[in-house]
Amino acid sequence: MCSDLGAASQGCAFFSAVGILFMSWVGILLIKQPFFVGGIDDVENAKGSAFGAAASFFFTFLISIMYMIKEGRRLDDHSDRPSRDGGARGDYGQLPAYRDYNDAVADLPETLSRGAVFT
Repeated sequence: MCSDLGAASQGCAFFSAVGILFMSWVGILLIKQPFFVGGIDDVENAKGSAFGAAASFFFTFLISIMYMIKEGRRLDDHSDRPSRDGGARGDYGQLPAYRDYNDAVADLPETLSRGAVFT
């Protein structure tokens, strides 16, 4: 799923942004209209917990953005190296160079190396 730090950081940033919005909405709802949220005995404690969770999501969001910037700079530093994907030329780089194997000595039985023909 996440093969590198940049992809993991993007996922964490997205989920953290959603968490910030949701927990802020819950906190505002607890401030303005706590009677719409059922099952809460201590509204003040719930407000603090909601905004504390939003702050935690915000911290995670900042760390994710920091790692996305770090990963982007790391990839930019390696941009002077030849690309392995080949680009528009089709020169894929990962293919080995052509090598002529005619001069290699093969381990063949003596009868085959003399050109014996089997019928």
